[in-house]
Amino acid sequence: MKVIDIGAEFDGALLELSCGGCTFRQASMFVLDRLNESVLIHTEFFEAEGRIRAVRPEGYGVQFFTEVDEAVINRIVEEYGFKVSDSFLAKRN
Repeated sequence: MKVIDIGAEFDGALLELSCGGCTFRQASMFVLDRLNESVLIHTEFFEAEGRIRAVRPEGYGVQFFTEVDEAVINRIVEEYGFKVSDSFLAKRN
């Protein structure tokens, strides 16, 4: 995860993922209060800019500015088998 305004990058892992956002767990034990910071999430499968909407002990809740393609999400789940979240899905009209 890269914090766009300051250019700082943090290694970590995605704990939850949906088309509209993710929970990012920073590799270090300390989670800083970065609420509302713009970030870039970069994985081997996609890059997505978003905003930190929640700071919790287990990680940062990031809402993406644009949705990640569902096929990409499905491929990640097939390869890694982690939890897919509905909590960040955008409302569709």
